[in-house]
Amino acid sequence: MSKKTLREFVKHDSIKNVKKNVLKIDLNYKRLIQFCSGTENIERTNKNVALTNIAKGTHRSLSLLANNLSDDYDITLIALCARNLFELNIRLRSIIEDENSLNKWMSEMVMDEKQIIDAISTIANDNHTTELELFENKKKLNDSILDQNNLKSVKSPETVKSIAEKIGEQEEYTALFKLFSKLLHPTSYLINRHNEASCIYSFNILIVSAQKYAFDMFERLRIELNVPEGVLKPW
Repeated sequence: MSKKTLREFVKHDSIKNVKKNVLKIDLNYKRLIQFCSGTENIERTNKNVALTNIAKGTHRSLSLLANNLSDDYDITLIALCARNLFELNIRLRSIIEDENSLNKWMSEMVMDEKQIIDAISTIANDNHTTELELFENKKKLNDSILDQNNLKSVKSPETVKSIAEKIGEQEEYTALFKLFSKLLHPTSYLINRHNEASCIYSFNILIVSAQKYAFDMFERLRIELNVPEGVLKPW
């Protein structure tokens, strides 16, 4: 990330104009995704696929954020989007810096789906024999995908804290992740003092952080995926 402080970037404005800015950022993400979806534009490697999917995940969070930006905003949704963008940012940076991080990230996809299948299977009954058989076949297919791509299976995901430490963002994690969690989960503070939790100070920290992470990711993605600047709209 830039070594400049947030104070050097931040411009205080109305929520209406903040929404316009978030939509402007998202527009360039959509243009980047569209460019990368063209098979002739980028080589289809595990890394490029992972980076394009991170761009898509960022677009979804920006879209959700923009749709919630009004005078009666929901602080929990703002916190969700900001935390998503923080996690995507550090994940992207770890993947760019270290091929092992990329391999673990791709293996986690198989682990995540297996755990979801297992969870659904535990509530199935005798009337779901066909579905259970499909689930088992899906797990076998996922195992073959790992083998085909020379990926090792993993039993647990990398924690956000460990990824932040690895890329030198422990201070950022310590400063902001607790705020994200306190406003995202139904904590006593959020439930019993909702008006205070939703105050403009919390909103400002979250919305500035969300935009910062999105901007930072965008330039890293553009460079790594070799997206020409002419494809994008001027900021």
